[in-house]
Amino acid sequence: MKKINLSSIPIIIAILLSLFGLFIIFDLSRFNSLTLSLGILNTCTIDKYSSIIGGIVGPIFSLAGVLLIYATIMYQKKSFQVQQFENKFFELIKYHRENVSNMEYLLPDNDEKTTVIGHKAIVEMCNQLENLYDAVVKLFNKIPGLSDNSEFLRNRIAITYLMFFYGVSEENKGIVKSFFPEIEQEVFNQLWRHIREKKTNYDSNIVYFGGHQHRLGHYYRHFYQTVKFVDNAPFLNKTQKYDYVKTLRVQLNTYEQTLFLFNSLSPLGKNWRKNGYVNRYQLIKNLPQSVFQNIKPKSLYPKIDFEWESE
Repeated sequence: MKKINLSSIPIIIAILLSLFGLFIIFDLSRFNSLTLSLGILNTCTIDKYSSIIGGIVGPIFSLAGVLLIYATIMYQKKSFQVQQFENKFFELIKYHRENVSNMEYLLPDNDEKTTVIGHKAIVEMCNQLENLYDAVVKLFNKIPGLSDNSEFLRNRIAITYLMFFYGVSEENKGIVKSFFPEIEQEVFNQLWRHIREKKTNYDSNIVYFGGHQHRLGHYYRHFYQTVKFVDNAPFLNKTQKYDYVKTLRVQLNTYEQTLFLFNSLSPLGKNWRKNGYVNRYQLIKNLPQSVFQNIKPKSLYPKIDFEWESE
């Protein structure tokens, strides 16, 4: 059932009151026409007619006018709110683009130190995430205690992303492990050592998976706050909110949405799931049917209407 727009209620009431007032005038006019045709119209009848018009119909039209003035004021107030909202919203979109364009990434698989920026950095980070996920999956059957650990299997995306985000330095091992208390420490240590074995091409003393917290931490905080800003706007309906977030979503290319998929399924993305933003605003709608090692986004977010489903 379609909900009535509360802001239109004063206008509806004003229209109904006006129609009621016109009906009274029309009905009295018919009565006066009848009395006139019968020759019984007199001064007393005219006085009563005038009293009814002035005492009943006049206030009805006055109330209708007040309601219309109120509706006009509320409309102007909402228009001002929307204008203020859009000014901030498009400013946030601008900051999002700047966050991407200012992103820098030192490629770990080049012999020489080569830095990429902007969307190219996003692409290379996504490639590294895929490499890390491949390595984690291969270790399941190699490390005793992992292949039969169903909880770990369900969370392999989350563990991959945390290693990708924080990096696999010894300083960050405790941070990542704290999110998975169900995994035995020795088993986790073995996993960590395997991932740390890979080094960068330009320096054999630097781990390949060095982490992206300083790149993606602010990026995702800003992205989350932008969606939350739209979702919390009380003067917007659901359709309007979706359209605004859609404007933000189209800023994300496939690589960004892939990174976001992993982020949203990790402990760092719990607020995305808690508030239902991913499903409500279809934030990974443009992902293909599978990413990486046949990860199917539809199985992870079955409520999303993916773009490929409508083709």
